[in-house]
Amino acid sequence: ARDREKAALDAELVEARVRLAALEQEERGRRQLEEARAAQGRDLERERAAHLAALERVAEERRRLAETLAAAEAEAARLAEEKRRLEAALAEAQARRQALFRAWREGEEALNRVRDEIQGVEERLRAGQVDAARLEMEARSLAEAMAGRFGLDQEAALTLADPPRPGEARERARRLRAELDAMGPVNARAEEEYRAQEERCRFLQAQRDDLHRARLDLASLCEEIDRRMARQFAATLVAVRREFQEVFVRLFNGGRADLILVDPDQPLDSGVEIVAQPPGKKLQHLSLLSGGERALTAVALMFALLRVRPAPFCILDEIDAPLDDANIRRFARFLREMAAEGIQFVVITHQKATMEAADRLLGVTMEESGSSRLVSVRLTTPSDRRPGGDPGADGAPAANAVERREAGVAAG
Repeated sequence: ARDREKAALDAELVEARVRLAALEQEERGRRQLEEARAAQGRDLERERAAHLAALERVAEERRRLAETLAAAEAEAARLAEEKRRLEAALAEAQARRQALFRAWREGEEALNRVRDEIQGVEERLRAGQVDAARLEMEARSLAEAMAGRFGLDQEAALTLADPPRPGEARERARRLRAELDAMGPVNARAEEEYRAQEERCRFLQAQRDDLHRARLDLASLCEEIDRRMARQFAATLVAVRREFQEVFVRLFNGGRADLILVDPDQPLDSGVEIVAQPPGKKLQHLSLLSGGERALTAVALMFALLRVRPAPFCILDEIDAPLDDANIRRFARFLREMAAEGIQFVVITHQKATMEAADRLLGVTMEESGSSRLVSVRLTTPSDRRPGGDPGADGAPAANAVERREAGVAAG
């Protein structure tokens, strides 16, 4: 009996040691898992800080460019308004100058005419006075002769004479003076005002010439910018077109596609048409394709743009939703190739094939009702995957990736 009791105690002791070893192993695994999660959290925090810094730099550059553009537009508007104001002031000054000049010339001419007429009337008046005095003396001489010859007294002889009447000349002189008074006072400062207006007119003309030169300079600058933009746009379009044709063939496993300018003579104002010919179909406009074909064509254009102008990271939200399994596999393979070129992709998806191509999965799990938790699962390491390879091409890696993904989905 004691042997059986001792054997039972030994068995319990062994079982306790086994449970203790299992618990110690589980504790070591838990610590390792917590350390791995802490390291992943630090990595994510550093990546988040780097992305936020990059976004802040982009936002600051955008604000700076927007402020520069707004300042340039405000300055252009101010210059245009100043130009309109100066042109209106110049036109008004020129009109006033011409009116004053005409009034001055008319007044000067009228004054000269009146002076000439007055001088002529005064000369005729003096001549008439001289003639009147001479005739009066002749009349007196004749009266004395008649008085001596016919026996008449001098007064009676004078009544028979018909001396000249200079009253008409005096009446004309009075009428001319009345007309001169009716003309009103002559502006003696008309010439001075004319010179002042002429000086202001020259100043406004100089301002107008400056504005005209500034407008020509701005027009020349705009033309140069348009020419450079047209050259850059043409070069970029050629590069994007070449990459788009290549990417389209790879994503569709055949076919052809092209980008065509609607108005080649006006490249900056022209639209760009997308024509595509998937394998087994005729060349047609993008709007005539099916939903999946349009989506894959848009993906090809996006990848072409990224190959011409790479970006540090790219966020894709359900971009593979309209695609079938075969197209998703080609999309995932090309996505891996683009990621190998240095572009980081953040893909929001529900497609299993796209998840299998990912290096890391992020998800949210709700272990308890009302309590959610973020879970991150690293699916592959650089040694687990061939560069640019198709996940699951040889069978074993795909199974490994699927098992890891299922574990991540279950956890998340």
